[in-house]
Amino acid sequence: TDIFESELLSDTNVPQRINIGVSHEYSPRLLLSVELQRFDSTSYYDFENENLPNTIRDFVEHDPLTNIHFGAEYKVKSWLLFRAGLYTNFSSAPDIPNAPTRRYQDKINMWGFSAHYAFLTSKQSSLTLGGFYSGGKGESVQFLGDSYAKINKSIQYFTFLVGTAYDF
Repeated sequence: TDIFESELLSDTNVPQRINIGVSHEYSPRLLLSVELQRFDSTSYYDFENENLPNTIRDFVEHDPLTNIHFGAEYKVKSWLLFRAGLYTNFSSAPDIPNAPTRRYQDKINMWGFSAHYAFLTSKQSSLTLGGFYSGGKGESVQFLGDSYAKINKSIQYFTFLVGTAYDF
């Protein structure tokens, strides 16, 4: 279907989120932390124009969910920190039915880890080098032939990070 409109309005609702975390310095060299993220539910249509066909206009749903993050920072030298973490990145998408009749968001529950070195270049600045991995398996809906089908899907990625910080 060809759609030609000068102003095709779209919408995205980000679920409300609350984070709570604690950290504890076990020694002058070791800091450990844990954080919980709680997301609320929401639902909406991605395009505001109600006259669009459902093959273009999607109903988006987010179920409530909780993710958890664990972190550690170890002072290797007075000028060098090693930071590492483990985390979940669960999908807030609803479960996909076995015989879908419309498009759904991908439902892929993920987990990951990170590892970084922070070089303290002064009392107020640092340079960070490292990366993080995230991956998971789940399901997706694809339009195959003349109908929607639920398929298995997996995602894995590694990101290299270069960062700087300056404390005022």
